[in-house]
Amino acid sequence: MKILIIEDEIRQLMAILIDNAIKNTGEGGRININTVQEKGNAVLTVTNTGEGIAEEHIAHIFERFYTQDPAHREESFGLGLSIAKAIVSRHGGTITAGSIPGEETRFTVSIRKMEK
Repeated sequence: MKILIIEDEIRQLMAILIDNAIKNTGEGGRININTVQEKGNAVLTVTNTGEGIAEEHIAHIFERFYTQDPAHREESFGLGLSIAKAIVSRHGGTITAGSIPGEETRFTVSIRKMEK
């Protein structure tokens, strides 16, 4: 039963990150999804081109109800990335974000590989 819950949460995590990338990638932009095994961890990276995230917002994007642009509150409740962080934390992992405004945004998740 525990494995099913973990699989469901990982699916939800991936859906949040991919949905976020889709919403923030303009027409003709690119979204890259990469997974690797590194030092006993499963590492997922989702990168998208687009407007990016200003440096002053990076520290806050995983907070509940935080949106980079308050004018877009009707489009987003600011919950997705906080839910993603909670999922990752619950499994002893880390999630980080980095951005080059006007070029790309990258989310990296690292979770200890689970033994069956």
